[in-house]
Amino acid sequence: MTRVTLDAWPERLEAVASTLDPPLGPVVVLEETDSTQDAARRLALPVGAVVTTGRQRAGRGRLGRSWHDTGDEGLAVTLVRPEAEATRLTLAYAVAVARFLETRVADAVCLRWPNDVMVGARKIAGILIECRDGVAHCGIGLNVGQESWPPALAGVAVSMRQLGAAGERLDVLAELLPTLVEAERLPEGRLDDAFAARDGLVGTTASFRVGRELITGRVERVEARAGLRIRVDGRSVWLPAATTRNAGGPDG
Repeated sequence: MTRVTLDAWPERLEAVASTLDPPLGPVVVLEETDSTQDAARRLALPVGAVVTTGRQRAGRGRLGRSWHDTGDEGLAVTLVRPEAEATRLTLAYAVAVARFLETRVADAVCLRWPNDVMVGARKIAGILIECRDGVAHCGIGLNVGQESWPPALAGVAVSMRQLGAAGERLDVLAELLPTLVEAERLPEGRLDDAFAARDGLVGTTASFRVGRELITGRVERVEARAGLRIRVDGRSVWLPAATTRNAGGPDG
């Protein structure tokens, strides 16, 4: 794998982070790491910190799935935020990434509750938030420059490059950070509306885990914070957000 030079990353990202409202920082840029979330935890970084890397080898998706090695083509970043905001930030960051992509790709971008950003049936980004010791480690993975995928992800993952929106990862992150912070400030009603406007689940058949039980049905309604209603064997079933996980597909 070609070694990517990250020399310009810290100064560029710190300059962007310091101008945000509220400002972010410190910014930590690692040449390579297992997971930016784990790195933020090991370094005991404070609220406001940002961690990114030239290569993330072992990122995580929901339900413990592994996120494909970013190599020098994918973007992985973790923001350290207050734990009390974790549920809201899952929605806010999904909306933010969707908004960011909508200005760069011609294809329709949608959200697969609660934390996947999709283009059609293919995943382009995901958000995973893990809480510990009063802080939320908000991990975001975005497929930027990939041109091909391993067999397990072929047809279910897509990158910005494949959609005609090629760009350097540093430029992408520098432009994405302000969008993330802007979405954090959205009033709850506007955030819920923004998520609902991009919902990609209603009308589809999907599987969800509630505890150990796997439930499959046609999605009738999504209330991003509260949960969702699906039709199973002719019955309408409410699945509360607090105990429901989207069983989804492989993570890109």
